[in-house]
Amino acid sequence: MSKLMIKNVEIGAGRPKICVSITGKNAKELYENVGKLAGKPIDLIEWRADYLNDRAFGVNIELDNCLVSIVKAMQENEMEQPLLFTIRTKKEGGEREVTPEEYELVNEWAIAKEDIALIDLELFMKESVVDRLLKKAKEGNTAVIMSNHDFCDTPDEDTLLNRLLSMKKKGADIAKIACMPKSRKDLIKILSVTMRAEKLDIPVVTMAMSSVGVLSRMAGEIFGSAITFGCVGGASAPGQVPVEDLQTILELVHRYHA
Repeated sequence: MSKLMIKNVEIGAGRPKICVSITGKNAKELYENVGKLAGKPIDLIEWRADYLNDRAFGVNIELDNCLVSIVKAMQENEMEQPLLFTIRTKKEGGEREVTPEEYELVNEWAIAKEDIALIDLELFMKESVVDRLLKKAKEGNTAVIMSNHDFCDTPDEDTLLNRLLSMKKKGADIAKIACMPKSRKDLIKILSVTMRAEKLDIPVVTMAMSSVGVLSRMAGEIFGSAITFGCVGGASAPGQVPVEDLQTILELVHRYHA
Protein backbone atom coordinates (compact mmCIF):
# COMPACT_ATOMS: atom_id res chain seq x y z
CA MET A 1 0.00 0.00 0.00
CA SER A 2 1.34 3.44 -0.93
CA LYS A 3 1.98 5.88 1.91
CA LEU A 4 1.25 9.57 2.45
CA MET A 5 2.15 11.64 5.52
CA ILE A 6 -0.48 14.22 6.52
CA LYS A 7 0.65 16.14 9.60
CA ASN A 8 1.28 13.40 12.17
CA VAL A 9 -0.72 10.67 10.38
CA GLU A 10 0.79 8.22 7.90
CA ILE A 11 -1.97 7.17 5.54
CA GLY A 12 -1.35 3.80 3.91
CA ALA A 13 0.81 2.41 6.72
CA GLY A 14 -0.43 -0.14 9.25
CA ARG A 15 -4.14 -0.39 9.93
CA PRO A 16 -6.58 1.84 8.04
CA LYS A 17 -6.90 5.25 9.63
CA ILE A 18 -10.26 6.07 11.24
CA CYS A 19 -12.02 9.21 10.03
CA VAL A 20 -15.15 10.69 11.62
CA SER A 21 -17.33 13.41 10.10
CA ILE A 22 -18.63 16.49 11.90
CA THR A 23 -21.91 17.79 10.51
CA GLY A 24 -22.84 20.89 12.47
CA LYS A 25 -25.04 23.51 10.80
CA ASN A 26 -23.21 26.48 12.35
CA ALA A 27 -20.17 27.41 14.43
CA LYS A 28 -21.81 26.52 17.75
CA GLU A 29 -22.86 23.04 16.60
CA LEU A 30 -19.43 22.35 15.08
CA TYR A 31 -17.77 23.29 18.38
CA GLU A 32 -20.06 20.81 20.13
CA ASN A 33 -19.44 18.15 17.46
CA VAL A 34 -15.70 18.30 18.03
CA GLY A 35 -16.09 18.12 21.79
CA LYS A 36 -17.92 14.81 21.44
CA LEU A 37 -14.90 13.35 19.61
CA ALA A 38 -12.45 14.08 22.43
CA GLY A 39 -10.69 10.96 23.66
CA LYS A 40 -12.11 8.79 20.88
CA PRO A 41 -9.86 6.58 18.70
CA ILE A 42 -9.88 8.90 15.68
CA ASP A 43 -7.06 9.64 13.22
CA LEU A 44 -8.76 12.19 10.94
CA ILE A 45 -11.71 14.58 11.25
CA GLU A 46 -13.85 15.37 8.22
CA TRP A 47 -15.77 18.65 8.23
CA ARG A 48 -18.84 18.13 6.03
CA ALA A 49 -19.51 21.71 5.02
CA ASP A 50 -22.57 20.74 2.98
CA TYR A 51 -24.44 20.44 6.30
CA LEU A 52 -23.99 24.16 7.03
CA ASN A 53 -27.08 26.33 7.09
CA ASP A 54 -27.59 28.81 4.26
CA ARG A 55 -26.24 31.72 6.30
CA ALA A 56 -22.91 30.00 6.89
CA PHE A 57 -22.41 28.23 3.57
CA GLY A 58 -20.41 30.17 1.03
CA VAL A 59 -19.99 33.32 3.16
CA ASN A 60 -16.34 33.71 4.08
CA ILE A 61 -16.88 35.45 7.42
CA GLU A 62 -19.24 32.69 8.58
CA LEU A 63 -16.91 29.97 7.28
CA ASP A 64 -14.10 31.66 9.20
CA ASN A 65 -16.20 31.59 12.37
CA CYS A 66 -16.93 27.90 11.86
CA LEU A 67 -13.27 27.07 11.39
CA VAL A 68 -12.30 29.11 14.47
CA SER A 69 -14.83 27.10 16.51
CA ILE A 70 -13.49 23.79 15.24
CA VAL A 71 -9.87 24.73 15.93
CA LYS A 72 -10.75 26.12 19.36
CA ALA A 73 -12.51 22.90 20.34
CA MET A 74 -9.61 20.81 19.09
CA GLN A 75 -7.10 22.89 21.04
CA GLU A 76 -9.17 22.77 24.24
CA ASN A 77 -9.37 18.98 23.97
CA GLU A 78 -5.72 18.54 22.91
CA MET A 79 -6.70 17.03 19.56
CA GLU A 80 -4.15 17.12 16.74
CA GLN A 81 -5.91 15.14 14.01
CA PRO A 82 -5.66 16.48 10.45
CA LEU A 83 -8.81 18.26 9.30
CA LEU A 84 -10.41 17.21 6.01
CA PHE A 85 -12.77 19.72 4.37
CA THR A 86 -15.58 18.27 2.27
CA ILE A 87 -18.54 19.62 0.35
CA ARG A 88 -20.56 16.58 -0.68
CA THR A 89 -22.93 17.55 -3.48
CA LYS A 90 -26.54 16.37 -3.56
CA LYS A 91 -25.94 14.08 -6.53
CA GLU A 92 -23.28 12.20 -4.52
CA GLY A 93 -25.24 11.92 -1.30
CA GLY A 94 -24.65 15.38 0.16
CA GLU A 95 -27.05 17.72 1.90
CA ARG A 96 -27.37 20.51 -0.66
CA GLU A 97 -27.35 21.44 -4.30
CA VAL A 98 -24.08 23.22 -5.07
CA THR A 99 -23.28 25.07 -8.28
CA PRO A 100 -19.79 24.65 -9.76
CA GLU A 101 -19.15 28.30 -8.94
CA GLU A 102 -20.07 27.83 -5.27
CA TYR A 103 -18.05 24.63 -5.12
CA GLU A 104 -14.96 26.38 -6.45
CA LEU A 105 -15.23 29.45 -4.21
CA VAL A 106 -15.73 27.50 -0.98
CA ASN A 107 -12.92 25.04 -1.74
CA GLU A 108 -10.61 27.94 -2.64
CA TRP A 109 -11.37 29.34 0.80
CA ALA A 110 -10.47 25.98 2.38
CA ILE A 111 -7.21 25.65 0.47
CA ALA A 112 -6.10 29.04 1.81
CA LYS A 113 -6.53 27.93 5.45
CA GLU A 114 -3.50 26.44 7.21
CA ASP A 115 -5.72 24.57 9.68
CA ILE A 116 -7.23 22.51 6.84
CA ALA A 117 -4.84 19.73 5.81
CA LEU A 118 -6.90 18.04 3.11
CA ILE A 119 -9.84 18.74 0.83
CA ASP A 120 -12.17 16.32 -0.93
CA LEU A 121 -12.84 16.96 -4.64
CA GLU A 122 -15.47 15.00 -6.53
CA LEU A 123 -14.25 13.35 -9.71
CA PHE A 124 -17.42 14.26 -11.60
CA MET A 125 -17.58 17.92 -10.61
CA LYS A 126 -17.11 20.25 -13.60
CA GLU A 127 -13.69 19.36 -15.01
CA SER A 128 -12.35 22.91 -15.31
CA VAL A 129 -13.29 23.59 -11.67
CA VAL A 130 -11.57 20.44 -10.45
CA ASP A 131 -8.45 21.19 -12.49
CA ARG A 132 -8.15 24.72 -11.10
CA LEU A 133 -8.70 23.55 -7.53
CA LEU A 134 -6.12 20.78 -7.91
CA LYS A 135 -3.57 23.32 -9.13
CA LYS A 136 -4.29 25.68 -6.22
CA ALA A 137 -4.16 22.83 -3.71
CA LYS A 138 -0.73 21.80 -4.96
CA GLU A 139 0.48 25.39 -4.73
CA GLY A 140 -0.98 25.68 -1.22
CA ASN A 141 0.42 22.36 -0.01
CA THR A 142 -3.08 21.03 0.68
CA ALA A 143 -3.56 17.32 0.06
CA VAL A 144 -6.46 16.22 -2.16
CA ILE A 145 -8.73 13.23 -1.78
CA MET A 146 -10.56 12.76 -5.07
CA SER A 147 -13.81 10.90 -4.66
CA ASN A 148 -16.82 9.32 -6.30
CA HIS A 149 -19.94 8.16 -4.45
CA ASP A 150 -22.68 6.03 -5.98
CA PHE A 151 -25.66 5.69 -3.61
CA CYS A 152 -27.68 3.66 -6.11
CA ASP A 153 -25.46 0.93 -7.47
CA THR A 154 -22.04 -0.74 -7.71
CA PRO A 155 -20.61 -0.47 -11.24
CA ASP A 156 -18.52 -3.26 -12.74
CA GLU A 157 -14.90 -3.68 -11.65
CA ASP A 158 -13.34 -2.17 -14.76
CA THR A 159 -15.50 0.96 -14.44
CA LEU A 160 -14.53 1.38 -10.80
CA LEU A 161 -10.85 0.82 -11.52
CA ASN A 162 -10.94 3.33 -14.39
CA ARG A 163 -12.44 5.94 -12.07
CA LEU A 164 -9.64 5.41 -9.57
CA LEU A 165 -7.09 5.63 -12.39
CA SER A 166 -8.67 8.89 -13.56
CA MET A 167 -8.24 10.33 -10.07
CA LYS A 168 -4.56 9.40 -10.08
CA LYS A 169 -4.03 10.88 -13.55
CA LYS A 170 -5.69 14.15 -12.55
CA GLY A 171 -3.24 14.50 -9.65
CA ALA A 172 -5.12 13.29 -6.59
CA ASP A 173 -3.04 12.40 -3.53
CA ILE A 174 -5.65 9.84 -2.41
CA ALA A 175 -8.32 8.14 -4.55
CA LYS A 176 -11.67 7.26 -2.97
CA ILE A 177 -14.72 5.31 -4.15
CA ALA A 178 -17.88 4.43 -2.22
CA CYS A 179 -20.74 2.40 -3.71
CA MET A 180 -24.07 0.98 -2.66
CA PRO A 181 -24.03 -2.83 -2.85
CA LYS A 182 -27.19 -4.71 -3.70
CA SER A 183 -25.70 -8.12 -2.94
CA ARG A 184 -22.62 -9.84 -1.57
CA LYS A 185 -21.34 -10.02 -5.15
CA ASP A 186 -21.19 -6.21 -5.19
CA LEU A 187 -19.18 -6.27 -1.97
CA ILE A 188 -16.73 -8.68 -3.61
CA LYS A 189 -16.42 -6.28 -6.57
CA ILE A 190 -15.29 -3.48 -4.25
CA LEU A 191 -12.78 -5.67 -2.43
CA SER A 192 -11.38 -7.00 -5.70
CA VAL A 193 -11.03 -3.53 -7.21
CA THR A 194 -9.24 -2.38 -4.07
CA MET A 195 -6.59 -5.07 -4.54
CA ARG A 196 -6.26 -4.28 -8.25
CA ALA A 197 -5.78 -0.58 -7.43
CA GLU A 198 -2.44 -1.22 -5.71
CA LYS A 199 -0.75 -0.33 -9.01
CA LEU A 200 -1.96 3.28 -8.69
CA ASP A 201 0.93 4.03 -6.31
CA ILE A 202 -1.20 6.41 -4.22
CA PRO A 203 -3.31 5.52 -1.17
CA VAL A 204 -6.74 4.20 -2.11
CA VAL A 205 -9.91 4.41 -0.01
CA THR A 206 -12.85 2.16 -0.90
CA MET A 207 -16.05 1.13 0.81
CA ALA A 208 -19.32 -0.59 0.13
CA MET A 209 -22.08 1.16 2.03
CA SER A 210 -25.01 -0.23 4.05
CA SER A 211 -25.02 -3.36 6.21
CA VAL A 212 -24.12 -5.49 3.18
CA GLY A 213 -20.85 -3.62 2.81
CA VAL A 214 -19.81 -3.33 6.46
CA LEU A 215 -16.95 -5.81 5.95
CA SER A 216 -15.29 -3.36 3.56
CA ARG A 217 -15.01 -0.85 6.41
CA MET A 218 -13.20 -3.36 8.59
CA ALA A 219 -10.90 -5.31 6.26
CA GLY A 220 -9.08 -2.46 4.54
CA GLU A 221 -5.64 -3.59 5.68
CA ILE A 222 -6.10 -6.95 3.99
CA PHE A 223 -7.45 -5.61 0.69
CA GLY A 224 -5.64 -2.27 0.51
CA SER A 225 -7.98 0.51 1.66
CA ALA A 226 -6.12 3.16 3.66
CA ILE A 227 -8.94 5.02 5.47
CA THR A 228 -12.23 3.90 6.96
CA PHE A 229 -15.10 6.06 8.16
CA GLY A 230 -16.69 5.46 11.55
CA CYS A 231 -19.18 7.35 13.65
CA VAL A 232 -19.61 8.92 17.07
CA GLY A 233 -23.34 9.28 17.61
CA GLY A 234 -25.22 9.54 14.30
CA ALA A 235 -23.72 8.16 11.08
CA SER A 236 -23.10 10.42 8.07
CA ALA A 237 -23.32 7.49 5.61
CA PRO A 238 -25.08 4.10 5.59
CA GLY A 239 -23.19 1.28 7.30
CA GLN A 240 -20.81 3.32 9.43
CA VAL A 241 -19.64 1.56 12.61
CA PRO A 242 -19.08 3.24 16.02
CA VAL A 243 -15.40 4.13 16.31
CA GLU A 244 -14.77 2.07 19.46
CA ASP A 245 -16.03 -1.10 17.74
CA LEU A 246 -14.16 -0.18 14.59
CA GLN A 247 -10.86 0.30 16.42
CA THR A 248 -11.20 -3.07 18.17
CA ILE A 249 -11.81 -4.86 14.88
CA LEU A 250 -9.05 -3.01 13.02
CA GLU A 251 -6.54 -3.78 15.75
CA LEU A 252 -7.46 -7.48 15.71
CA VAL A 253 -7.12 -7.63 11.93
CA HIS A 254 -3.79 -5.81 12.12
CA ARG A 255 -2.45 -8.15 14.82
CA TYR A 256 -3.25 -11.35 12.95
CA HIS A 257 -2.74 -10.03 9.42
CA ALA A 258 0.75 -8.76 10.27
